[in-house]
Amino acid sequence: MTSQPHDHAARETVAPRRTTELPSIRRTVPNDGQGLIDGISLRVLVVDFHVAILEVVAMMFKALGCRVSTAQDCLAAVNCISSMPFDLVVSEFNMSKLNGCQLAVLVKDKIPKAKVLIMTGLCQSEVASEMGSPHVDGWIFKPFGFEELLDALELIKVPEACPCYPGAGCSCDRITQPI
Repeated sequence: MTSQPHDHAARETVAPRRTTELPSIRRTVPNDGQGLIDGISLRVLVVDFHVAILEVVAMMFKALGCRVSTAQDCLAAVNCISSMPFDLVVSEFNMSKLNGCQLAVLVKDKIPKAKVLIMTGLCQSEVASEMGSPHVDGWIFKPFGFEELLDALELIKVPEACPCYPGAGCSCDRITQPI
């Protein structure tokens, strides 16, 4: 199976999927090129057992100027949150030993101000019972692209984590393939 090259110009002609505008976020590159909140780079932990997804999501956050750590399972993630406070934990829902919502409980217990974003390839109806968890700040459904990630960050009130937007002339506009 061969991969087709991505035509960036074709993506720009597609009509937006949402009908209402979300609150605006800062979508310009700061002078120092870093994704800063009050002068401190956002600390993000990405958790997924699929290495390719883990790497792509980490790359998205690095393109935003965030300091990124990764873990391939929830137990490794627990070790990470025990040794460093994170501003945002982005975890796959369907993990072994602990699921993403169970990890969210541990994250909020250890770092109450941290935001938790759960990503999943399951249908919304399959996780509906978990979506009301008070420990989870938001959900994002795979496959998602860079714009969907930015939208999810807006909704969970992490607007400063997103200093740039595809097409703004910074390195982020290279991340156009959905995961």
